[in-house]
This record gives sequence, structure tokens and C-alpha cells, in this order.
Amino acid sequence: MGPTAALVVFGVALTVFAGPLFQLAGNSAEQMLDRTAYIHSVLGENAKVPGIAAPGASTPLQGVGK
Repeated sequence: MGPTAALVVFGVALTVFAGPLFQLAGNSAEQMLDRTAYIHSVLGENAKVPGIAAPGASTPLQGVGK
């Protein structure tokens, strides 16, 4: 009975906290994809942040990775 009750409580908790967990995951993904803060912390505030090159492209995409 204990493991079943634990799974039910866990399922209810996931339901109740779905919104905040989804927001946390979205924020984490956004920070991982945006390299600007990392580049500025390593190279300084005046460092130029390069764009992201599309697969198979020879030039970076404009406006990506600001």
C-alpha cells in the first residue's frame, strides 16, 4: 500500500506544480540556448556575440543568439 500511495501523491504533486515546473524548464532551456551571458562573463561586457550558423550554411543567421 505504501508504494501505491507514494505514486498517487507524486502524481497529484506533479499536477499541482505543473505550471511552475514547466516555467522552470522553459527558463532553463532559454538560458542554455542564449550564450550572451556566458560570453560576456568570460570575455567581458564589450565582447561581440557571434550569431549561430544554420546547419550547412557558411554565414551565421542574423538576429539569432543576441
